[in-house]
Amino acid sequence: MRRRTIPTTMQPDYIRWRAVAVGMTYEQVSDLLGESQRVMENSRKTGKPYYLFYGSLRISSTPSRWFYRFVVGFDKDEKVWMKSDPFGGVLSDDGKPSKPQILIPLEGATFSHFPRILDVRWTPSSGDYPMKYEVEIAFAAISGIREGGHICDTFVGVAGPYLAMGIPGMGPYRVRVRGHNLKGAGAWSDDRHFEFLQ
Repeated sequence: MRRRTIPTTMQPDYIRWRAVAVGMTYEQVSDLLGESQRVMENSRKTGKPYYLFYGSLRISSTPSRWFYRFVVGFDKDEKVWMKSDPFGGVLSDDGKPSKPQILIPLEGATFSHFPRILDVRWTPSSGDYPMKYEVEIAFAAISGIREGGHICDTFVGVAGPYLAMGIPGMGPYRVRVRGHNLKGAGAWSDDRHFEFLQ
């Protein structure tokens, strides 16, 4: 028996994806994006709301089985009521990685657990795939990364939008991340600040 090979990345054309808007009809979306990759929940023929997939990213390095999808939701009148993509609507114009957004830790979070293990998660970057990430963590009490402060660690070649790391000591820290692909490095995310109290 042959196993089906599922592509790791299927993305719609970003210009066409941007054109999809709330209130559009099924036919208008089909004219823009073509046939959907897959139907979620109820199908079109039931007369109930339904969701269609127009692409996905399969990232095997994340700790849970999670699919990042391009989804369009239609109401019972077959009009778009929602649109969602893996990048939070931030799409690359030239194939270079877009600026990611850190999801966790939350800004200003404090931790008191030991050992000091921290999960960092961010939205994936849009752009040409395959994509890798660079994660930089710094001790925030020193003058700062950009002004010559001490960088505690840099992780290069992270495969997906997730990294679990050990924190060397207590105190305030900050973390940032950026995507890399064959077209180069994208913009750094905004700094996210957190602190270990012990």
